Amino acid sequence: MKRKVTFRRYALPSPGEEDERGDFIDSFSEEIEGVNLMDIGEKADERAEQLSKEWKEDVQVFEILV
Repeated sequence: MKRKVTFRRYALPSPGEEDERGDFIDSFSEEIEGVNLMDIGEKADERAEQLSKEWKEDVQVFEILV
């Protein structure tokens, strides 16, 4: 099964404000394939982590369309 997953990009928080989220940059969607919704959710989380490291931003899963 495939589902459209919406991600949101945020700037990294300022030094000393690590408990707060940085400024909103943009949102984007990707199709992610998995066995079930739980599997898709896990893959979406992994993708968000990967993009966060690659782009040096805070990328979060916002929504998985059902």
